[in-house]
Amino acid sequence: MGNMFQESFEKENPEIVGIKPLTTERKYPKIKLIYNLKCPKCKNTIEPEFQLCRNFRICRKCYNKIMEEQKEDLLDYFSRLKFEASEIIEDKLYLGNEGSSFSKKKLKKRGITDIIIVGYNLYKFYPEDFNYKQIEIDDNEHEEIIKNFIPIIIYIQNNIKSKFFIHCHAGISRSVIITFAIIMKNEF
Repeated sequence: MGNMFQESFEKENPEIVGIKPLTTERKYPKIKLIYNLKCPKCKNTIEPEFQLCRNFRICRKCYNKIMEEQKEDLLDYFSRLKFEASEIIEDKLYLGNEGSSFSKKKLKKRGITDIIIVGYNLYKFYPEDFNYKQIEIDDNEHEEIIKNFIPIIIYIQNNIKSKFFIHCHAGISRSVIITFAIIMKNEF
């Protein structure tokens, strides 16, 4: 998703292209953040945690607005891709990437009722069709992911009759760790 959408976004918003981070550091010692960076669209300050999530430099509100405006194009693009979800627990728990979360038809075909999003600013495309639970976890080595195990396990216990699709952006890091925690807790 990043390349197609980002290229289109940069063409429409040339004022954002080329903004480089300053050398100020905060919670993440190896990551450079820009403090008091203003969104070129609305002039609101962009929170540093949001800067870590995406390559473009806009605020969360403008990002969500753009995602909503681009929703149909994104859905069309991703509907043509292969559904990349692994069935972890038969007919109960699936694991995949963000792209797989766009295919409502394929999610419904598998009987998915709940989508667990593991990451910041990953879009909820079908809130009218699925129950969503989002865990805002950054994809970096300093994130304390373990603090999110209990809330997600409680969510699954409370919805034990549901079928779950768990995803992060790429489906290889954050969502996998959460899936392992669920399996180790032996919730199914």
